[in-house]
Parts: sequence; C-alpha cells; structure tokens
Amino acid sequence: MMRRSRPLKSYGDEVADLACHVVADYHYEYSKFKMGKEVYQKAIKESLIHAIQPEWRAVPHPDQPEGCLFMIQFSSDGSLLASSTETSEVDIWDMDTRERIHSLNAHNEIVTSLEFMHQHSNQFYTCSLDKTIKLWKDYDVQYTLEDHKDWIRCIGVSKDDKRLISGCVSSTICGWDTERGKVLFKIQNPVDSQFLNTINALSFSHRSCDTFLSGSRDGYVKLHDFRTPETSVLRFFAHTTKLNSVLFNQNDQCLLSAGRDSKARLWDIRSIDQKSTNPTDHCITEYGGYRCGGYNILCSYFNDENHVITGSEDSHIYIFEKNTSELVRKIKTDSKVVHLVKPIPGGTP
Repeated sequence: MMRRSRPLKSYGDEVADLACHVVADYHYEYSKFKMGKEVYQKAIKESLIHAIQPEWRAVPHPDQPEGCLFMIQFSSDGSLLASSTETSEVDIWDMDTRERIHSLNAHNEIVTSLEFMHQHSNQFYTCSLDKTIKLWKDYDVQYTLEDHKDWIRCIGVSKDDKRLISGCVSSTICGWDTERGKVLFKIQNPVDSQFLNTINALSFSHRSCDTFLSGSRDGYVKLHDFRTPETSVLRFFAHTTKLNSVLFNQNDQCLLSAGRDSKARLWDIRSIDQKSTNPTDHCITEYGGYRCGGYNILCSYFNDENHVITGSEDSHIYIFEKNTSELVRKIKTDSKVVHLVKPIPGGTP
C-alpha cells in the first residue's frame, strides 16, 4: 500500500502521521541506584500510557502490555511498529491491522533501542540494559553481541545494513563488523567522575555508510568517520544541559538536536563553530516554548521535513515550521508528559 504525506493544515486535533506515547522518565540509570530496581519498576507499572492516533487508541486495550513504554520504532516502510516495556519484551505491531503480531522475549533487562534493517523489515537489532545486542530474523535471534561492559543505550545501522554502531551509559561507542560479529573499534568519550556521560543518540547519515553522528549527555554532538574513528570529524556544543537526541536531515546537510534546556535546534554542518560554548550563536533555528527539563524527550522532522515535532512536559505535542520556528500546532493530550513522538515513515495510508 502506498503511503503519502498530507499538508499539515489538513490534520485534525489528532495527527494522522503520528504515533505518540506518553511514558515515564528514562532516567533508569539514576533511578536504579537511587530507589532500587524493584521499587523503580513498581512505580513505572503504575504510570499511564497513551497513544494518539486516529482510529487507534492503544490504551485501554486488552493486548496492550502493562507498564511504561521505553522505546517505539517504525520499520523503514512504516508497516511495522516495535515497542518495549520494563518487562524486557519487545512487541511488534502491524500498522495496517493495528494489532500486535509478535511478543519477543530474549533479553534479561529493558530493551532500550531497536533498529530495523533498511533493506529487510524482517531483520532488526535490539539492545538492552543487559549489555547485549541481538540480531533478529523472522522474529528469531540469529546471534548475540556481548562486548559492552555497561548498559547499552542506543544503536544505529548504516543504510546498506552492513555496519552497526552502539553506545552505552559509560560513554563507549562500539563499531561492529556485522558479518563476523566482531568489534572493529571502540571510542571512549570523556566521563565525569560524578556523572555518567551516557551516549544518548547514534545515527548514520542517509548518503554515506561511513559517516555517523553521536550525541552525549554532556551536550556535545560529534560527527565520525567509520574508517577513521579515532578522531571526530566535527565536535560542537549543542545544549547547555543533557542532550536527548540528534539526527541528520535527508540530504545530510543539517542536524536536528534536542536537549533538556527546553530547546530543539537546527544546525547547518557547513557553518558550525566548533569553538563556541554558546549554542545560540551558531545554530540556524531554535525551537522553544515547550518544556523539557527532566525527561528524555525526543525531537523529529515531520511532514516531509517541512516541520519539527516534539513532545513536552506540559501535556502537549508541539509542531513548528522548520525554517521560521513558528509554532503552527499545539495538541493537548491526557497525560502530564509526552515522552516519545514518532512520525510514521511515508505518511498516512
């Protein structure tokens, strides 16, 4: 079935290109130390989960897993949606029927990220707080990668599906040979003696399988070359507080980042000042007015990259015009925090 985008003005109060889940804070590494794992999980199970999608209300739903959603991810063609909870399970949903078609349980801890293969939607990688990465094919585990010594926070797959990167809470990035299941390199980022400098974001560029981005909790974004990983190609200070996400646009010329300073920023790679310690001095556009101070709220391109969309800690979804940063839509939800917002690839069926 062909999927196409629609003009933003044609959307109602419930955005048709959007799967949005309201979840609790991802501060698992902090809460696990402070409260203990069992107390933390009990609190999470009492949290509310909501989804905003026309003709698809995920809660209440008899098949909806209990507890907090930690991750949602679409396959590249938008036909499948994956989600994970604190139970360590991964659920796979069919976007045409709106039904759960698989529940997978191979990890021992929370699954923090899932990346579908770009060429084959029946294959994907998962990573977890159990320090492992698993390759799945037809919903069976093919092999497990076990080189990380700490909780793995995120992974990225190159567009040709031949390269894999992973990042953990102790600020180590691994580059993998996916055919042999071996680590090709490790990048160790600076770690503060008092705080973990978690790798919160990893993604490959759209046009090159050698270029990838990393974003860390200290607010820095780095551009890397897979062939020469020892030295970053570009490094700049993007957010004065913890960085939540960073990703390329489709032509790889701009980057979109979000942090816990209640700001999202658009950057032109060609004009970034690597020496600046003030992010507002050299970003192209800044998006504000929403609230993000304690949650790992992500930001995404939306509507063929004409808009930017984000959740917020004030019960709303915010949609901005990308070039002018004008707020063009503010959508009220039923919960206090909108944590995960993911546009469906390719638009609405």
